[in-house]
Amino acid sequence: MEKVVNTPLDPDLLSLLKILQPSSLYQMTSKSVFLLGFADYKAERLQSILWQENQSLLKASLAGAKPYTVTLSVRAKDLHFCCDCSNWQSQQECRHVICVLLSLLNLISPKWFSQPDQDENRLQALKAVLIRNQSLVSRKLAQTQKGKTLPSGSVSSKKAETLEVVIESKEDYPAIFLRRGGRVIDTLSGLPDGLSVFTYRYHTDQSLRDGFFEHLKKNASRYPLIFEGRLSQIRLRWDPQLMYQSKTELNVLGDSVAVQACIFLGDVPCENTERFWDFVVDLKTRTLGRVRDRAGWGLFDHLDRLFRPSSLSPFERLDEIEDQRLSGREWIVPNAHFKVPLKTFQSIQLNITQKILKDTLAHLVLKVEGQFTAAQSAKHEHRLTIDSRQGETTSLRTECRIGDSVGVTTGHTFGFFTDIHTQGLPGALRAIKRLTVLYQTFFLLFKIEEREDALKVIKKALSNGDFTEYAVKRSARELLKRCFSSLQDEDARLHFSAGNWFIAPNEKEKEVLLYKIPFECFGAKVFREMTRYHEIRLPTNQLDAQLSHLHVQCQSVGITLYYQGKPVQTVKWDFAFDARKPSGIDWFELRPEIRSDGVLVSDAVWQKLLQGRGIVEDKGTIQIVDANAQKIIDALALIYHQPKNAPREKREIVQVPRMQLLDWVMLRKEGVDIRLSEADERLIKHLTQLEQIEQIETPPNLLATLRPYQKEGLDWLAFLYQHRFGAILADDMGLGKTLQAIALLAALKEGCIPAQSGSEKGPHLIVVPPTLLFNWEQEISRFYPDLSFYPYFGKDRRTRFEGYDIVLTTYAIVRRDIVKLKEIPFHVIIFDEAQTVKNIYAETTGAVRQLKGMFNLVMSGTPLENHLGEYYSLIDLCLPGLLGEYDQFKSQLKLSDSPMLTVLIRRTRPFVLRRMKEAVLHDLPPKIETNIYLSLTGEQKTLYQQTVSLISSQINRAYRDKTTGQAKIIALTAIMKLRQLCVSPRLISLDFKTKSAHSPKITFLLEQLQALYAEGHSALVFSQFTRALDLLEEALAPGKLPYSRLDGSTPTLQRKALVRSFQEELTPSVFLLSLKAGGQGLNLTKASYVFHLDPWWNPAVENQASDRVHRIGQKQNVSITRILMRHTIEEKMMDLKKKKSALYDAVMGGEEQKGQAYALSKTDFDFLLDT
Repeated sequence: MEKVVNTPLDPDLLSLLKILQPSSLYQMTSKSVFLLGFADYKAERLQSILWQENQSLLKASLAGAKPYTVTLSVRAKDLHFCCDCSNWQSQQECRHVICVLLSLLNLISPKWFSQPDQDENRLQALKAVLIRNQSLVSRKLAQTQKGKTLPSGSVSSKKAETLEVVIESKEDYPAIFLRRGGRVIDTLSGLPDGLSVFTYRYHTDQSLRDGFFEHLKKNASRYPLIFEGRLSQIRLRWDPQLMYQSKTELNVLGDSVAVQACIFLGDVPCENTERFWDFVVDLKTRTLGRVRDRAGWGLFDHLDRLFRPSSLSPFERLDEIEDQRLSGREWIVPNAHFKVPLKTFQSIQLNITQKILKDTLAHLVLKVEGQFTAAQSAKHEHRLTIDSRQGETTSLRTECRIGDSVGVTTGHTFGFFTDIHTQGLPGALRAIKRLTVLYQTFFLLFKIEEREDALKVIKKALSNGDFTEYAVKRSARELLKRCFSSLQDEDARLHFSAGNWFIAPNEKEKEVLLYKIPFECFGAKVFREMTRYHEIRLPTNQLDAQLSHLHVQCQSVGITLYYQGKPVQTVKWDFAFDARKPSGIDWFELRPEIRSDGVLVSDAVWQKLLQGRGIVEDKGTIQIVDANAQKIIDALALIYHQPKNAPREKREIVQVPRMQLLDWVMLRKEGVDIRLSEADERLIKHLTQLEQIEQIETPPNLLATLRPYQKEGLDWLAFLYQHRFGAILADDMGLGKTLQAIALLAALKEGCIPAQSGSEKGPHLIVVPPTLLFNWEQEISRFYPDLSFYPYFGKDRRTRFEGYDIVLTTYAIVRRDIVKLKEIPFHVIIFDEAQTVKNIYAETTGAVRQLKGMFNLVMSGTPLENHLGEYYSLIDLCLPGLLGEYDQFKSQLKLSDSPMLTVLIRRTRPFVLRRMKEAVLHDLPPKIETNIYLSLTGEQKTLYQQTVSLISSQINRAYRDKTTGQAKIIALTAIMKLRQLCVSPRLISLDFKTKSAHSPKITFLLEQLQALYAEGHSALVFSQFTRALDLLEEALAPGKLPYSRLDGSTPTLQRKALVRSFQEELTPSVFLLSLKAGGQGLNLTKASYVFHLDPWWNPAVENQASDRVHRIGQKQNVSITRILMRHTIEEKMMDLKKKKSALYDAVMGGEEQKGQAYALSKTDFDFLLDT
């Protein structure tokens, strides 16, 4: 196909190529063919180019399914192309022509179609053929026009007309051509047999090499052989017996390594030589000989590529020296050399396979300061080095060392750990459960020698249910098979250390332990953050916690553990604290006695031990404590600090808050010697063993018979009161927390408990939610009418409480009147349903914390609802300072695997009393809980899916653009629409009309309520949404089902009447309640059925609502039913509630375990929306 390129001159082919517009290539063929040609160009399919017919033809050879040849020529001053493939047509170019043109344009101007990672050597070789030929022709033409010949006295002046074979080696690429009388021969006409190969054929064509060698064997003496180098022009004598050896020299000179490609004749180095192809020109003797083989320059070639500025890091770039790398680049100039800093050279891996090790060493010249030396045999020292501690993350480096030469594990084998994340493998393969299988299998393969056995192990490992997807399984299998192949390669590594060269075998069975031990200590997640195969990154606190164990594991297999370049040693530490001298009413003095291997250490050293979390530098070594001592250090790091208001004493004396003494006593379990006075020993015994608490007399005038567990609760409250502590009474709903609190106040009134000094000055204060005012009035009048109380609420309230035993008020009033109330000294302050002040930052919480009382009693069946910050708020309300400053507490909990939960449980256990109904009320009827799943209507489902799409983008945008706290609020607000949709679409749009009268939930609920009414049963219905209660009222109004309703808008006095009416009415009825207003403090035992119309995040809140029915006084079996919609957010909420239940059980059940407070995260919201 002809392409028109206008030029006024008679152009040659290269000129036309130079003015060819790159954009014209797009019009030469179809888009699909062009893209195929471009793909061939990127794959570097162009192998060689060859000029013919006085530079009027250019033939290009391409690699493909078979070799293809594209011919470029000039016809009628235009470029013409043709290809010998079956797809080429005169009107449309094929992919091969496009590939050649792209390649040639890039050679002429590298800015066109440039590609990363091109083989520069290939490009230079092709460019030399394309461009230098033009210079030779131009020179020939110039000589012809001017009639110039070689000057007299040159090597050709004696016989001007004699044919000469000229070897030109003035640049990196040799050229061979014929010359007669100073003129370059460019035609085959009249040439003797065997010389036609030298007419414009260059080194990229293997036939030129072969032709040159054949010429030397047959006609070397017939035609003069001229060598034109950079600095000389001489006539050569061919000596077929002259065989040179290629070698690479490594010479350590001071702080650098000189790398040189050199030539030897026997054992003698040849200095004044030049080389092309397999031939060597000895400029001194003017002889031409051959190189026996080029293998000796393979190492030079390898290092030259490695240390070029554009090369990658030595760790990533160099794996091993393979057979094909030992061929050496054909255009290496003998005696080429460069220098590398010694430290850089020592950091790379020169791994040589055993099958070529002997041959490689034979071609290697090793020197130190110019003196010949030989490589000594050595063995690697294998280390794990802890380095680069950066805040919360620490680096663990795998090293293979000889002396001061620091190497790392074998790259082509252990690159496995980063290949998983960087080689385009399926993302599903990087799930932690699959990674665990891959790592375990990788370690197993080290014990296997036969390939068939390895394939069986791989097949078995991938046969579990985690690898069912074909693409995932195939990728995993191929990855493990490649790993096994690399394990079978035996190789050795060249090092320089302490003035000597060493060769050391790579002991992969030892190297693998540098990975296996961290895997066993920290789990599969330890490898997930790796970006270099020899650097393991893991959380600093996780490393600190397992450091002793890691050291023991390394020692057991002969691996040394280093910490920032210094060896690690384990020392025995003994801890003792003397606390027999009290410092004051709220403080104890602790005098530490810390010994290291039996030697008493100074305060400075053991402070350093605490700050280093069990790590101390001493005399050039790093000392770490044993596993048991590490647990003690971790505990001390949390509790050993001087509080802000502690008295200032000598540094060897520790001031400990009285309430935190229990933390120190608990350290006895770990072997710490804690010495206490006899009185404090008794106190600790009572705090830790409830049954050891001394019993008090039950107030004679109490109008109730306390159950055994209620009497234990009274004794416990009396004990804490007498010792100036505080208390959280967290009994299960319905166990009589109110009665136990009244019994405490009665015991104080009758003198059963000695009152604290100064307590007679003030009344007791009871703070409750508005819904419980009536309940407390009733309970006081019922159980101990001798206690007079003042109802501090309403417009006419006053702060003159003389003559009253009790002041009864609400949280909201305390907030409004705190300026007056904080000045009044109260005796006992009772906070009922104290989860009302669970938010530490809320204004109401800040207000109640300003109240002054001798003894604070917090009452809540759900002291922990959403996260541990709420629990902190209640603990700090009754025991200020027990858990320290809130900011410090919160920051500790944010750490992954924080031990703070264990500390929290240990500190608060003596002051929190919780009994479950199942454990103490054996006569209480059973509670049966059922989840009923319904399906969305078609209209609901459509609206639900549309809403999911809408709020997903809102949540993603919020977490991208807002703070975490703001994003969480936006997310909770957004997904509330989904929860409302599950109840009824009318909750989000009053105009929405369902096909049926009600939503599936309401329809189902009405059917259940009607059936229960017919059987004579009463029921409670809870919902978070008051609009849902509105819809239920609409549905109940036309029927004959009597019902009542109570929510946050119901006035206090009306609430009393509603509860009394429901309980005393003889006929069955339905009570509609909002979850917040009706879920606490009410006694509704008339009902035996409870329905939750919509699930709430926290199971404790739901349980508290359900226990309005399941409590003391209930005679019937209780049925709890949750109505849920399948395949919606409600199903996912049930899963999240299980996590919160686990946290609640851990704290309230007193289980010592590590973990975090559970709160909703971005991951949780994604999970909720993934339906």
